[in-house]
Amino acid sequence: MLAEAYWASGLPKEASQAALAAWEVQAEDDEALQWFVEIGQRLLEQSGFPKQALIEALLRAAQALSTRQAPPELLARLAWLQVELDDHAGAIQTLQHLAQVDVIQALSVAEWRRCAQAAEALDDLPLAITFLEKAIARHRTRDDQRGEVEHLAQLVDTLRHLSRLQRATGKHAEALQSLEQALTLRPTDAELHVEKSEIYAHLGDLEAALHSLESALELRPQEPSLHQRAASLLVMKGDLPAALEQAEHGLAIFEKQPPSPELSASSDPALHSTLRQMAAHLAYLTLRPQRAQEHLERDPQARNPLAQAFDQIALRAEIALDAGELPAAEAAVAMLSQRAPEHPRTLAALARLAGQRRDWEEREQRCRSAARLLLQMGLNQTLLHRLRRARRISLNSWPLLRQLSRAVCGRRLKRCSTA
Repeated sequence: MLAEAYWASGLPKEASQAALAAWEVQAEDDEALQWFVEIGQRLLEQSGFPKQALIEALLRAAQALSTRQAPPELLARLAWLQVELDDHAGAIQTLQHLAQVDVIQALSVAEWRRCAQAAEALDDLPLAITFLEKAIARHRTRDDQRGEVEHLAQLVDTLRHLSRLQRATGKHAEALQSLEQALTLRPTDAELHVEKSEIYAHLGDLEAALHSLESALELRPQEPSLHQRAASLLVMKGDLPAALEQAEHGLAIFEKQPPSPELSASSDPALHSTLRQMAAHLAYLTLRPQRAQEHLERDPQARNPLAQAFDQIALRAEIALDAGELPAAEAAVAMLSQRAPEHPRTLAALARLAGQRRDWEEREQRCRSAARLLLQMGLNQTLLHRLRRARRISLNSWPLLRQLSRAVCGRRLKRCSTA
């Protein structure tokens, strides 16, 4: 074999040319093509070989294979090489041909999963789902030599991957079924319960979402990020006192010991700050301003004004306005104006500040601007509440706010009727 001799002599360019010539002579021979793919894999790791010529040869090979029953293993290796060569169109064509293979035993579980990863990397999620389904069917043949523990672990990971891709393609019912199968095999996997909760929350079934999250909390009661998730779901449900309790529970655990790395979505300081800000807002909304102030002061970002989020600064302004602390309110409102001068919450804070100064004309102007922005932004009940406080009048005495209130109520009723 001339190509092998060139390769052994350290001449990859000559080896590639000999390999191309050999394959051209035996283009219909699967063994020749398999050997050519192996040489191509080795050439890919070297410099100086004709990459474009290899891509074109592989493309011709894929087209030739599409007209006959080619060995699935050969198709898979060809597709993987095309991906490494950045020949995305060719790889998709080969993978689509491979997806038509009905013999599940033709490839191992790992090979079917690698095909799925290749399709996912090429943004063809339906094709990736097809390969994962084949991998799961291959799992169930149980004709391998792996132990029971290893077999179950791989099957659960495959089902989890399948569920995530099904969610990404909008197949939420199928994603739930995949997670249910995974939980049957591994009921103590807290992350599976969390993913199940996320799907229910996306579908608007908050009760089911909370139930799944409670299962995760039973398994990991000392995980602060789970309490953060529970607080968020309770806010969506409208149970603010219970949400505050969850946020503060998470903070108490967080301060005693660092969270486990498996489920924490962010770094420890970020999670700590997020929980503090959440607790502060919930305390304020449940009429506990002093408690809200304490949470704000204990926020790790409190000492760095530039790191503070917009909502955090806005809450400081509102607490100061409630307490009649004009200098602190002015400082916070000035920061809001720099960050987002046209945000309804900024305008509402400016309106309240104008009211404190007894500048009724400016207060009226700011309130009306905020109300119009709320209509354009799709309405927000919390911001509407702040706007009402800024003007300190009932909705019935101001037509524009009454219009806002009716729109908000109408939207709520519509959501309830379609749930």
